[in-house]
Amino acid sequence: MSYCIPYQSSEIFKGKEAWSNAGLVFDRFAPDLSDNPGQVDSLKKDGLLDVLASAANPALPTLRHAVHARWKAAVTALGAKVITLKTDWRFVSGVGRNTAYEVGFRFDRYGFATLPGSSVKGIARAYAVASGLDRSTDFVTVFGCGPEGPDDQNGAQAGRAIFFDAMPAQTPTLELDVMTPHYPKYYSGEQLPTNWQSPVPIYFLTVKAGVPFDFAVGWRGQKDEALQKLALDWLKGGLMELGAGAKTNAGYGYFIESAEVTQPSLPAELVSAPTPPQLGQLKKGQGVMRRKNNNKYIYIQDGDTKYDLLAANIGIAKFNSLPGDGIEVTYEYDEVDSKRRIWTVMRKPKGL
Repeated sequence: MSYCIPYQSSEIFKGKEAWSNAGLVFDRFAPDLSDNPGQVDSLKKDGLLDVLASAANPALPTLRHAVHARWKAAVTALGAKVITLKTDWRFVSGVGRNTAYEVGFRFDRYGFATLPGSSVKGIARAYAVASGLDRSTDFVTVFGCGPEGPDDQNGAQAGRAIFFDAMPAQTPTLELDVMTPHYPKYYSGEQLPTNWQSPVPIYFLTVKAGVPFDFAVGWRGQKDEALQKLALDWLKGGLMELGAGAKTNAGYGYFIESAEVTQPSLPAELVSAPTPPQLGQLKKGQGVMRRKNNNKYIYIQDGDTKYDLLAANIGIAKFNSLPGDGIEVTYEYDEVDSKRRIWTVMRKPKGL
């Protein structure tokens, strides 16, 4: 089967060594299984190996550090309490997502393994229920409750605790795992579970053991330190005793205490960023984006001159989403000591 896709997209697809967002590779660059029905299992495994390679991109620790710093600043500003726990063994979230690989996985928008806030809240709630506290006033204050019946106009109330998405405190390492259902034709509804059916391996992604995650619980309305701490204790108990994500009955998804994680230092050009110029002081230029040596050297070719691009100037989020190699762009810059500092880059509009 042939597909018509933009040239730039096809070039990105070919450059696997430059992929750095494992979530996008998992969701958007899965192998085509339709033309090779006899090789579906091997193609799925090869596709997941591409995801693992993307998750090991050497540029990711800097990005994860910046994302984590922004998350920490946000939850701190909202008065959240944070705990750090690490995976006791493997951890997998999002198994039930409908994907080309049959088994899903949960990535955040930057391609890092995550546990959504709704799941985090569910774990804390499940632990409180298992502890027999689901009828207490504290439980209702923390998690809220629905109306008692169709005519109950005042019984419902929102929970006061706010559960944030879990954030990996270090760049998470992914590993390939496999499950082997012994009765595939039984699960597909074709036959009864018989011993002569051939097991079919199903590969899936997991987070390895020992990866620390940060969990945060905030509070809406008037502060109640005791109840906020209680909500955090319920969450901690749920993560350590009930587990998170899928396959907890098989030992996946349990967390244990973790020493405080020391964040790696950002590169000097990100820490000591130059002061951006004021609006109206920037000059405009045109050129061609160039990415060399697996994106280790990124610059704009303007005529015969090369102008280096610094993440500090552009901002790391925009820097990581710059146009691809060979794309015509416009840019804005100022000059210091006869050197151009480029501050904005965008694809050149048609007709310009």
